[in-house]
Amino acid sequence: MTSTRKLWTALITLLVLSFGVLLLIGRDISIKAPPMPERVVSASGQTLYTKADIQRGRQVWQSMGGMQLGSIWGHGGYVAPDWSADWLHREVTAILDSWAQSEFGAANYASLPPEQKSALQGRLTQMMRRNTYDPATRTIVITDDRARAIQAVNTHYDRMGGRDRAPRQCDHLHQQLAERAVDRQSASAKHVHLVRVQRHLPARRHRAARLASRGHAWPQGV
Repeated sequence: MTSTRKLWTALITLLVLSFGVLLLIGRDISIKAPPMPERVVSASGQTLYTKADIQRGRQVWQSMGGMQLGSIWGHGGYVAPDWSADWLHREVTAILDSWAQSEFGAANYASLPPEQKSALQGRLTQMMRRNTYDPATRTIVITDDRARAIQAVNTHYDRMGGRDRAPRQCDHLHQQLAERAVDRQSASAKHVHLVRVQRHLPARRHRAARLASRGHAWPQGV
């Protein structure tokens, strides 16, 4: 009895410690998690996103199996595009191109000389890294230049998602969806066929043995 009681005591202690560590880790994650803003607005007062928009976008992404079509902030399928990196690249490119056109009269950022590129890159780094979240109002305020870039990238993703009604070829995302659907159907058909063959194989072997014992041959193609 004493040995059994010690084992139960050790087990209960281990469970209490394990769940205690998990609760502490969960609390730490919830504290350090980035806040969900109520609004994302431009310096001129234009509302770009609301909390409801962010939550609805997350629901759409999860309902369409988006985690299998790429990764966002390192979460998702690694053999598909990193959509967070793609968005940031397109956003900063749009900002740099707009600055190059408005300040230097260039066609785009890539056509600028190195010294002008360095100046714009330094300004871009400061703008992108600045934390403009206001905990009191739960609002993020961004510059008008960044707001225009976000709208341009938004248009790109709307077209990728099929929201434009102009005739066009199937985009990369639709191709991935179609290819994955075909692969799943093919794999499912092969699995069903293999299960059927394995299920009927013992019976076929038994029938073949009986026919052979009687001097009959097994029919071809059966």
